[in-house]
Amino acid sequence: MRRVAELSEGIGKEYRARRANMLQRTFVSASDAAASKVQRRAPSFATNNSKNESLTMDEIFNKIVIVNNCIIQTTNEFNRLNCGVAMSDTCTQLQTGDHEAVVMVGKLVLGKAVHTNKKNARQQAVKQALEYLGKRCYTLTRKKLPTQMSAANVVQKKDSEDAASNGKVADEPKIDTKNIGFKLMQKLGWKGGGLGVKDDGIVDPITAQIKIGRKGLGNQEKSDEGGLDTKFIKTVLRNFKNSRMEYDLVFSVEFSKEDREVIHRIAKSFALRTKSFGNDNQGTRQLVVLANRLSPLEIIDKVLLFGDSTYSEMYEV
Repeated sequence: MRRVAELSEGIGKEYRARRANMLQRTFVSASDAAASKVQRRAPSFATNNSKNESLTMDEIFNKIVIVNNCIIQTTNEFNRLNCGVAMSDTCTQLQTGDHEAVVMVGKLVLGKAVHTNKKNARQQAVKQALEYLGKRCYTLTRKKLPTQMSAANVVQKKDSEDAASNGKVADEPKIDTKNIGFKLMQKLGWKGGGLGVKDDGIVDPITAQIKIGRKGLGNQEKSDEGGLDTKFIKTVLRNFKNSRMEYDLVFSVEFSKEDREVIHRIAKSFALRTKSFGNDNQGTRQLVVLANRLSPLEIIDKVLLFGDSTYSEMYEV
C-alpha cells in the first residue's frame, strides 16, 4: 500500500483539484429553475428554515401547470414538487345526503359544487377549478405519442438480427487516459496492450455483467431468446441509460409480443420504465422505453425558451 501511495502521489491531488472546479450543488429545484427562465426572474433559493406558507398566490400559480386538461394529472404533478402547499380534490357526503366536491390548493378553493350525484358534483367542481387555473397558469397538452414522432429513436428488429448473424454488437466503452486506474497502471510500467511480462494477458478491464432471472451463476445464458438477440438488446438499453437521453426509445412493430416481454424484462433490470402503445390485433403494438422524466415546467422551458423541435412536436403550451 505504501508503494501504491508513492506511485499515486500527484494523481489524487489532480483529481481533487478537478473535482473542486466542478459545478456545485445548490438548493434550487428544477421546477423553480425552469419557471425562472420562462418568466425571466431570479429563482428563489429554499432553505430548511423557510416557511412555505408564506408563498404568495402568484408564486403558487407559477408552479402549477394544467396537464392535458386533467385535474388528477395536474394535482399529481404539482404535489410532486413538494413546495409545502398541497393541491387536493375531495368529495364528501353531507348530512342532507348531497355530495360536496371541493378542489383546493393550500387554503384557496379553486372549485366547489354540491349535487345529489357524487359524479356530477365532482365534474362541476373540477370544471370550475380548471377554468380558474386556466386564467392564471400554463396549460400543457400532449399532441403526439412517442410512436407518432417524426424523429423518433426507433430500434428495428433487423438490427438485432444483423447483430446476431455477425456475432457481435457495439463495443463497450473503454476507460480513457484520464481514468485514475489507467494512470496508476502507467506508473507501474504498463504501456498499453496485454498485461504480463509477455503482454499476453487481458487487454480490456474486467466488466460487471448484469444477470437477469433467477438461474444459477454457472448457467450459460443463451444470446438469443425466441429469435431475439438479447445481447444486442442489453447493449442498446445500456447505452440508452448511460447516454441519459431526453427522448424515448421506440421498438418497431416488427417485435412480437414475446419479444416485447423479453425487452420489458431486460429494461426492468436496468431500472428503465417501459410502456406499450397500439393494438396487437391491428399489428400496431409497440414497446417504448421511457427517457428521463421531465416535469411540466421543464417541458415548458424546452418548448418556449429553447424551441426544442421534438418537444414542440410532442406538446402544445
